[in-house]
Amino acid sequence: MILLGELSRLTPTERPNTEVAPGTQNTMPRLSGLRAWLLSATSDRAPALGRLMLAAQAPWEWATSRSVRARATAIARRLNPQLTDNPAACALAQSIVRNCYAVVYDAGRGCRRDWRDGLSEIDQVIGRERFLRARTANRGVIVATTHIGPFEPLAAALRQYEPRVHVVFQAGNSHAWERVRSRSFARLGLIEAPVSEGYDVWLTLRKALERDEVVLLHGDTLLHGQRGVRVPFVGGHIMAPSAPIKLALLSGAPIVPMFAVRTSPLTARVYFEPSIPIEPGPAEEGGVHPGVSALCAVLGKYAKLHADQWRSLAPLWLEDQGAPVRA
Repeated sequence: MILLGELSRLTPTERPNTEVAPGTQNTMPRLSGLRAWLLSATSDRAPALGRLMLAAQAPWEWATSRSVRARATAIARRLNPQLTDNPAACALAQSIVRNCYAVVYDAGRGCRRDWRDGLSEIDQVIGRERFLRARTANRGVIVATTHIGPFEPLAAALRQYEPRVHVVFQAGNSHAWERVRSRSFARLGLIEAPVSEGYDVWLTLRKALERDEVVLLHGDTLLHGQRGVRVPFVGGHIMAPSAPIKLALLSGAPIVPMFAVRTSPLTARVYFEPSIPIEPGPAEEGGVHPGVSALCAVLGKYAKLHADQWRSLAPLWLEDQGAPVRA
């Protein structure tokens, strides 16, 4: 849920493997704040009209925003390096822009929906036994996902089994969007864990895992104040957060990758991957813990398989950060 937030930007120069995310900056091409707010407000009160606005606003954003076109096209080429012609890259990039607006639509619509409503959108859950097996340790579970597919069915699938799910997120600078996001989380029954609270939030999450609760986070995004390591990811490299690995080591909780992908405009399929074993390793001093590499390999596999469902304009890949903007 970081679409309209401000993300930290790293320089594209050579760097050691380990780095701490600096303060956030207003450097990311973003969707129009006014159009996004109108879409979320309309989707809250009249979902059918919101879908019509969604169908119109995404093409308009593509046509009128040079920075959004440039960022989406760069992401498309990372997700699918085989794209050699501009029409194919533009088609995937337009899907990404539409998906970003779909995030706003889903959040607005979710303000008046219970988490059980999301269950009706799930046509199949694959790998449920993997998640239930991980729960037998009674040490909580860290659920890691990436920026593909709808968030609401994913959260609903978790809430079906778990009464207490803590979601890690970075608040944006739009008060209107934060109100929508907060209401949506509340309706889904999620417990907010904003990284802006610094060390305290990670202490709270560790205690939650010790109570055998669940923590949900993005495993491919370095948020404010987090320490990260450089790892391969689809068509380039990213600074992956080491926080999930540290949290797993401190609590003994397993990490389970989880994804929701659209199978139609109204249905989604949920996937649980096998849990990733986390053992003590070189998490600091420039080392890359094997768990980080294993987790990003799974996240990258799904991002590549479902590139047309990518839902973020954040400059995730190191190779693209600081690059000149070209439409």
